[in-house]
Amino acid sequence: MRFLIDMPLSPKLALWLAEQGHDAVHVLQLGFDRAPDLDILK
Repeated sequence: MRFLIDMPLSPKLALWLAEQGHDAVHVLQLGFDRAPDLDILK
């Protein structure tokens, strides 16, 4: 399963999900920490 973790949640959640075998990334890793939600969804 793929997860995109948004700013209100900890980047540690993405790390934990990845350790569990999921494809997970936090928006900080993508450089979208200050981007509006619509930009992130694109």
